[in-house]
Amino acid sequence: MNYVLITAAYNEVDYIENTLKSVITQTQRPQLWLIISDGSDDGTDELVQSYAAQHDFIELIRKERNAKGHDYSAKVKAIEFALQQLASRQLDYDYLGILDADIRFQPDYYQTMQQQFLADEQLGIAGGLLYEYDAKGAWGAQVLSPDWSVSGPVQLFRRRCFETIGGYLPLKNGEDAMAEVMARMHGFRVQTFVDVPVEHLRPTYSQKGNALSSRYWEGRMDYINGNHPLFELARCAFRLREFPWLLSSIWLFAGYCSAWLSKVNIAIPAPVCAYLQQEQKQRLKNFFKGSPS
Repeated sequence: MNYVLITAAYNEVDYIENTLKSVITQTQRPQLWLIISDGSDDGTDELVQSYAAQHDFIELIRKERNAKGHDYSAKVKAIEFALQQLASRQLDYDYLGILDADIRFQPDYYQTMQQQFLADEQLGIAGGLLYEYDAKGAWGAQVLSPDWSVSGPVQLFRRRCFETIGGYLPLKNGEDAMAEVMARMHGFRVQTFVDVPVEHLRPTYSQKGNALSSRYWEGRMDYINGNHPLFELARCAFRLREFPWLLSSIWLFAGYCSAWLSKVNIAIPAPVCAYLQQEQKQRLKNFFKGSPS
């Protein structure tokens, strides 16, 4: 499998060694793994460099960021920087993996993904099923639609798909979800293979504060990234079963409404927004008809 990996890392010393060990033990290693240290100051650089000294396919590149603290837009900028590095080297590769720095998986992970790509020429984005800690600290599988979505921390692209959609949009959050929308818009399939487990070692909500502030922020981003109001209501209803019960849904919808009432601009291009909302309305229709799709 001819693939390259990109990881944007900011102060990941507590997690990234798990990811490093997962990649170096792969039965099929990447041609190149660019790890962009986005201004880390916690020892991440030194740890990664110690592995890079032993494995020539690992390369650490330091990139200074403009602001300290967690910043989702910084990830997109770091990936764009890595893509510029790839373009300048004119590497020949067929697949591009965006890999977060807090992930752990089995040694045959990328070999398994290759088999899926070879079996389906229209498969554009693939990945395993994320298991992570929820707001109560319980370990479980991430809830998603496996035939519509692949979790951002492990998205593996067919290169042709990635170049067709033009890569990630420069969003503050949700760039991975929009990549899926644009992939489907261009006729590619997006698939999570639920029998391939991946461990996400840091809870997603921990980067945005507590569970309720995380949901409020998520709701705002849902509006900014073009979600249809009816689809957002359905999301809120679905979230009723998540801890903290009821409050999680209320804060999610409150975030969406706050962005709507303050007339925040939609961040994605109009054609992508129109396609996304059409998909969402169709999914709602299928749900109420009892359709498995």
